[in-house]
Amino acid sequence: MLHKNEVELRLKNLMQFDNIKVFEPSKQDLSNLNLVLKNTFKIYVVEIGETNYMCLQPSIDNCDFRTLTKRYSIYQELVDNNCFLLFDGYIGRYKKQLLKLRIPFVMGEENMFLPFLGLLLTKEKEKSKEITTFSPIAQQIVLSAIYFNWHEKSSIYIEEYLKVSRMSVTRAFNEIASTQLATLSKKNRTLNLVFNTHGYTLFENSFSYFTSPIYKTFYIEKDMIGKLQDIKISGLNALSYYGEINPEIYNIYAISKIDYNNQKNNNIFRNLSQNNLDIISDTTNVIQILNYIIKDKLFDKAIDPISAYLSLSNEDQHDVRIELDFKESLKQIVNKTKLKE
Repeated sequence: MLHKNEVELRLKNLMQFDNIKVFEPSKQDLSNLNLVLKNTFKIYVVEIGETNYMCLQPSIDNCDFRTLTKRYSIYQELVDNNCFLLFDGYIGRYKKQLLKLRIPFVMGEENMFLPFLGLLLTKEKEKSKEITTFSPIAQQIVLSAIYFNWHEKSSIYIEEYLKVSRMSVTRAFNEIASTQLATLSKKNRTLNLVFNTHGYTLFENSFSYFTSPIYKTFYIEKDMIGKLQDIKISGLNALSYYGEINPEIYNIYAISKIDYNNQKNNNIFRNLSQNNLDIISDTTNVIQILNYIIKDKLFDKAIDPISAYLSLSNEDQHDVRIELDFKESLKQIVNKTKLKE
């Protein structure tokens, strides 16, 4: 349990306010409390400026989380002042639930949620998962930033641009920021992603986090391709479309996972084979279902070159001729979009 002076120091350090004073409550402050509430909390009066707040320091050993929050709510109804819970150390499982319930709290030395003061500071003590590869949404955001020379984009813009939920965008923003490729900022309560580098430099810095966009691969005969909608050239053939490298003898097409799900009741998908063929002839079509496809007039005929390169086998990616041709094509595309800015 923190003593009065320790509580005052903790709050001053967290809030960066000097005009904070902590007092023991008067008998009148405690007059409405029954014995259960008195035993559940160590109570302090916190004066910030000219306003008093009630600080409730729980005795964790005496009750579980559900009981604790129930008794907090009872106490809040008995007093006129805003209240908050004070925890000496970090309790991750409590923090998530308190935020969900919107119960104000101060937890340890790096976490607080005091909405009546407009204050939120959270730092996870659990070991954060290191990002090794991007999720499909994060990868789309970074690829779009490379191609379209993005410097800063808001979560509202990306939500509309990718047609995904705000929660998914926030998760992707945090993912990208954790790699140091960008930083997070807030403007008018809207989360923004600010890229630290741009264009081809961003590609070089982010390449190690990219992963193959392929979700599934199917093989069909050439005469069936006309029955599919929203397909684009993919794989090595897409790189050939943008550069000088020779294409495969067979056709490679891609369709996004979303478009595939919208069409998979089509009889053509019911009869597709996912087995690798020993011999692929010039009458064979390879259909790749991709986790995403960047839809822009810049990539009207073929999927974007980075995704095309990532869809290749490791052997093809390490082919010097293919790698050099791909990078040269990418530089030309990036430079063209940069000039349009």
